[in-house]
Amino acid sequence: MGGFRGGILPKKSLGYIDTGTKIEFIKRRKVNLSSIFLSHTSIDKPFVEKLARDLKRIGVNVWFDKWEIKMGESITWRIEEGIRENEYLGIVLSPEALSSEWVKSELGAAMGKTNAT
Repeated sequence: MGGFRGGILPKKSLGYIDTGTKIEFIKRRKVNLSSIFLSHTSIDKPFVEKLARDLKRIGVNVWFDKWEIKMGESITWRIEEGIRENEYLGIVLSPEALSSEWVKSELGAAMGKTNAT
């Protein structure tokens, strides 16, 4: 499948989701965002869940931990699998995310994926 494409946007720049403006921008620009793994901290989960729903609404396959990890499954294994199987990695940056070991670990796994290609 290859490495990840795209960039990282600060959380505050994603306020457009509330109005739908950015979603329209994505459609006009014909950005092909086929699948994305959303990396975030638990404190950002309400925002990320709304973002995930909005992305799904426009046809993006979204990997969101709350939807993908079932009771009893290995969290680490499922996250690594999600990173491997998605074309894009979206990181919701917040002060908490910058110091989060989980976010750092997910970014490291994504960098490994990129370097392996």
